[in-house]
Amino acid sequence: TSLAVYDAVNAISGQYQPFYYRFAGPANASIGAAAVAAAHRILVNYFPSQKTALDTQYTASLAGVADGGDKNAGVAVGEAAAMAIISARTSDGLEANVTYLPGSGPGAWIATPPAYAAPVTPWLGQMRPFTMKSAGDFLPDGPVALTSEPWKRDYNLTRLYGGAASTLRSAAETEIGIFWTEHTGQQYARAFNYLVTGNSLGVEDSARMMAMLWTGYADAAIGCFNAKYKYGFWRPVTAIPDGGGNSDLTADATWLPLGTTPAHPEYPAAHACIT
Repeated sequence: TSLAVYDAVNAISGQYQPFYYRFAGPANASIGAAAVAAAHRILVNYFPSQKTALDTQYTASLAGVADGGDKNAGVAVGEAAAMAIISARTSDGLEANVTYLPGSGPGAWIATPPAYAAPVTPWLGQMRPFTMKSAGDFLPDGPVALTSEPWKRDYNLTRLYGGAASTLRSAAETEIGIFWTEHTGQQYARAFNYLVTGNSLGVEDSARMMAMLWTGYADAAIGCFNAKYKYGFWRPVTAIPDGGGNSDLTADATWLPLGTTPAHPEYPAAHACIT
């Protein structure tokens, strides 16, 4: 959506390099109308069940643009930019049917309580990126060995401070822990929108900034999940009851984490990748 808005606005202003849509729009076209039309077309395409609500928002947004040829030209540019992206991203792996088979033994990710759900979005790690050549372009080194001192340190810190029943964790640390369990998309959408409103950015600047931020976000997530499913590293909720795969560590059969464990491998952390 952000790339469509950016390309639509840039087709009219001509300030920057285009991303997918490489045609120039009429100089008199309304960039506001172009942005609205581009966003609407992308969202309706990918979320058809929300069309009624999206159409209502579309009409309300366009009502702020004066009627006339400039508005109509802007809408046409926005529609064209959106369709260029829809075409370019066809068969990019979005929600593809990708199966992940968990491993077994110490260090291997397995389904986690309480839901014991199947691994989520394994397709994301194989999706065609926006700015990278492949999902594995920036593959990190693997998780630390279960025999290593860093593993023993991290295990003990997590066991002592990360448990739901921990008596060592302060109220502030509990708040921090809960803060980082929020869905990253919701969390960063608020942060990005705050940057726009807090800095009073206009349509052109906000379109460019949002395109950079959300494209970076998307590729960070794609690379992150590629690594997650490559390494398939276990979660504390299964590692700690098992004893961490190391005889120097203490197992706790009743240990539960402060927050509910997401249904995907531990390493690397999605919040860390996005941040």
